[in-house]
Amino acid sequence: KESGFKSTSTARALINLAIVQSRNKEYITAQQNYEAAIDIIEQVEDRLNSALINPLHGLGAAQLASDRPDLALNTFTRAQHINHVNKGPHNLDQVKILESLAEIYISIGKIEKAHKLNNRIYALHARKYDTNSEDIIPALYKRAEWQHRLRLYGQERSTYRKIINIVEK
Repeated sequence: KESGFKSTSTARALINLAIVQSRNKEYITAQQNYEAAIDIIEQVEDRLNSALINPLHGLGAAQLASDRPDLALNTFTRAQHINHVNKGPHNLDQVKILESLAEIYISIGKIEKAHKLNNRIYALHARKYDTNSEDIIPALYKRAEWQHRLRLYGQERSTYRKIINIVEK
């Protein structure tokens, strides 16, 4: 498992290379290296291994940057599925994936789907933190930013009012 071309250490090296390539805007080669790493992990481990989540997220981001939201949507959806299988449907580790999915929906004009994901992200935080405590404020700020981007100004004002009420208490 740990040595040779088809090893987890080779997969990690390919992922690290892909990260650098993405930062350098070399999205095609980054995608190829993410895909190679994903293939190795699937062969060495299995198709639902949690080690696939991060390279799938990177692959989706590279696909989105390459103006392929169709491919990115499938990739992020798979990353979310693997996250749910390994960590359950209510874990906060999936927030990054959900935010990426929301970005895709905004880019393809499916605003209602992006809004539903924003609500889901907040609901995940509300499950973990008391909704009247200061712990929820970062999630409320993020929610207000999304509401502003989606031009839901009334909801945005309501969210900021909630933040103010928490701070005043």
